[in-house]
Amino acid sequence: MRKIIVINSGSSSLKFKLFESPSKNVLASGLIERIGLDDSIITIKYGDKKKHREVQAIKDHTVAVDLLLQLLKKLDIVTDLNEISAVGHRVVAGGEYFKKSVPVDGNVIKKIEDIIELAPLHNPANLVGIKVFKKLLPNALSVVAFDTAFIAASGIDENGVYLLDQGDAEIVGLAVSRARKVILVAEHQKFVNKSYYRICPLDKISMFITDKALTPEQRAMFTDKTEIIVAN
Repeated sequence: MRKIIVINSGSSSLKFKLFESPSKNVLASGLIERIGLDDSIITIKYGDKKKHREVQAIKDHTVAVDLLLQLLKKLDIVTDLNEISAVGHRVVAGGEYFKKSVPVDGNVIKKIEDIIELAPLHNPANLVGIKVFKKLLPNALSVVAFDTAFIAASGIDENGVYLLDQGDAEIVGLAVSRARKVILVAEHQKFVNKSYYRICPLDKISMFITDKALTPEQRAMFTDKTEIIVAN
């Protein structure tokens, strides 16, 4: 069974959620706080209302991530760390470089470093988390998602937005779940295309940019909170 872990790394904290793929059921969630102090606190919620909590010295994010992964195995949440096939990281600011979620490589890390000044309190901590997970889970795909997510679609219907590839849909769907604003960019023909794997329901879309005015039936698929922009 594949699993995907989503990370929000702060300056002295580490939040996470572990999902089952492709169902997206939450297997565990938790928080490591007060990283860098002698009384750091780790809390993990899992299973049928189970909760693990302990206090110990955690000197930095490398130790925090290593402890988290050990506990996932100790608590039988995962049997083998290779079950975690992807790691999603929240990054506050993507600047002009990033308009959608992207797989992490050296170039992506360098560009996030270049725009640290856009979010000086958050991006450095995000980078630490990215680098530590890349080191400790080298076989997992690492993806960064930004607070504003730009997404495309292979198909759109009243039940949501779709892509043809299951893996792509899972990763983009997780990015959407972490974003504060979701912008869908798609041609009007996508309303008639049939695709297999749903990214998200339409009520998650903050803005829809398309090339033709929507019919009344198409507009009714979206909530009143969704801004529709026709770009000719």
